[in-house]
Amino acid sequence: MDFSSHMLIMPISTPAKLPHIVANLTPHKSASTPMPHSISCSFDPEKRNGLDLDFELTDVVVPPTKGNIRKFIARRNGQLNPIGDFTDQLDRSISCPFQKSTVKKQNCVLHINYNGQQAALVCQVRTNDLAALKHRLSPLLRQHKSRFRNVQIERNLFKPTGLIHALVTCQTPIDLASLKLDAQRCKAQDCKVINMAEGKLCFNCQPSDLAKVTARLRLCGYKPLRSEVGQCARDSLVKLPVAQLQRYVEFLKALKADTDMVKVYDNVENSTATLHG
Repeated sequence: MDFSSHMLIMPISTPAKLPHIVANLTPHKSASTPMPHSISCSFDPEKRNGLDLDFELTDVVVPPTKGNIRKFIARRNGQLNPIGDFTDQLDRSISCPFQKSTVKKQNCVLHINYNGQQAALVCQVRTNDLAALKHRLSPLLRQHKSRFRNVQIERNLFKPTGLIHALVTCQTPIDLASLKLDAQRCKAQDCKVINMAEGKLCFNCQPSDLAKVTARLRLCGYKPLRSEVGQCARDSLVKLPVAQLQRYVEFLKALKADTDMVKVYDNVENSTATLHG
């Protein structure tokens, strides 16, 4: 039987419709970019007691940031110096535990009452931790029944004064009456003997008159060594018995032995002479 007469042949003028697939060949932005190996800080206890930091390239990875990814891509393309990038990562990702403290020492003033209210002192200190200094001095103060004063609520027993440390140039014995007279001539307020044997003196005046009094003392035959703005007692000096003065001088020596102590002023008569005598 011939079936060719029954077949329906369609024309090939219209192509068959097939689904069109569009491929996106651009990588997704969230694709992970390989991170560079970073550095680690390792301590060798057998090398210099572990105080040196040994930086080595290891597999420890720095947390990814946009800056790290850009630097890695630039270094891969030859646009960044690997050594410079390594140094930059070292500065940013490593904090050395042995880095020196950048806290600067500051000048402070401490007011102290000695043995109740028997005497008073003003201490000029230079420290970067005032609380630690007070804690360090507390046992010494308790031993001598002393305490820190608060001049905000208590009367300040001291006032600023100009101090001129000088030497007697003549070989004649020091005469206290002559010193008082020379101090008045040179417009100084007072004079105190620091060391009788070495001829060391200390004149005090108004802080604004330091230069004038120093020049007049030089004309009168004295040899000024140095001048400063210090503290002097507002009231008359305290006179301690010999035994109590000796114990006070021991307290004064222990106080000045602290590394943060710069200068100590007090209202005790002959305390400096006994300390240097």
